[in-house]
Amino acid sequence: MRPLISIILPVYNVEEFLGKCLKSLEAQNSKEYEIVIVDDGSNDNSLQISQNWLGRYSNIRVYQKKNGGLSSARNYGLDKAYGEFIMFVDPDDEIVPYSLDAQINLLNKYNCDTLIRNFKVVDANNESIKKKDIHNFIFENNLLSGEESLKILLEQKMPHFAWLGIFKRALFVKHNIRFPEGRRFEDSAVMYRLLGESKSVYFDNNKTYLYRQNRASIMHNVRADDAESLWMNVVEMENYFKYQHKKLKDDVKVYGISRTLNALIISYKSGSQNLILENEMKKFILKNFKSKYIQSNLFKSQIIRIYLLRLGILKTIYLFTNKIRMKK
Repeated sequence: MRPLISIILPVYNVEEFLGKCLKSLEAQNSKEYEIVIVDDGSNDNSLQISQNWLGRYSNIRVYQKKNGGLSSARNYGLDKAYGEFIMFVDPDDEIVPYSLDAQINLLNKYNCDTLIRNFKVVDANNESIKKKDIHNFIFENNLLSGEESLKILLEQKMPHFAWLGIFKRALFVKHNIRFPEGRRFEDSAVMYRLLGESKSVYFDNNKTYLYRQNRASIMHNVRADDAESLWMNVVEMENYFKYQHKKLKDDVKVYGISRTLNALIISYKSGSQNLILENEMKKFILKNFKSKYIQSNLFKSQIIRIYLLRLGILKTIYLFTNKIRMKK
């Protein structure tokens, strides 16, 4: 019998949390789902843990592949998935017990292409981390069109994590949506396409995904090539919106400037010497900053940085800050 949902679980050296993750995935009443574990060349006990769980539950499949990164593992899982819907879970995270049952009911009730659920940030002991940052989102329980959902994403009223959603597998197949391999921030490269190609999206404000704050994660470790990854995502998004959802063109520019400014600051902070890339990003920001709509929809801190960029002193400030940090 074909499962309703395929849960894709990319695994790489997560022996500390993998058992907890799998336990949470199996703590559901419904059996209308499968778990597709893709071991991405782990060199700890992650594969053994996966195989132990394989022997206990009939809805688990385990695959082993050469290390290729998160995007590669997710794409591999997509190729092996049987379900009508796709759901991504990171192996150091968990889902709330029995929450999948309610979400299956919502998928059946609203016949939507995508379901977006809310999440809670937790520590290693699953204790909630309460702080006012980008993780504090409130969704209205509501059925929206793909374009309405895109506007929410572009206005940064929701994050772009792929594990937020349960998506029809047909979206990936029909529109050839794949995670970009060999670069970081892969979620932001696909989320706008998945929402944009969805006819309907249901937002569920229940915080049923437990996102474990990991200081070693991509969100907390900045690399010089992160700037290029972010910039490539912006360029691809600009090309996508040239032909689709033209009503959102101004929102796309605001989002693009915001992401590009982040990329430029990462380049400055990392001490990158890629002047060609920095000049491309600077040109994009200053060219599109002229619009009054864009200026009125950016944060004050972003506007200040753009004025400093226009004056030619933003990079100098970050280079000076880097020197002070290194002395400490």
